[in-house]
Amino acid sequence: MKAAYKNALEASAGASGIQVVQDEIDLTLLRFEFEPGEVSWVAFNPNGESVKVGNVESTELMRYQKDS
Repeated sequence: MKAAYKNALEASAGASGIQVVQDEIDLTLLRFEFEPGEVSWVAFNPNGESVKVGNVESTELMRYQKDS
């Protein structure tokens, strides 16, 4: 018997909703979309340089942002 899933997000236990946009020593940027059109971002910016997180420029060391 094969399991029935509505979409890839459900079939992968949410893993397909996580995207590593950038992973460098000075910036890690993650994008999450677990529901269609509901996007969240997490940035780890240890140098505090100006970076674009979603649609906002930020110099925060750590930032969480939910786009609507």
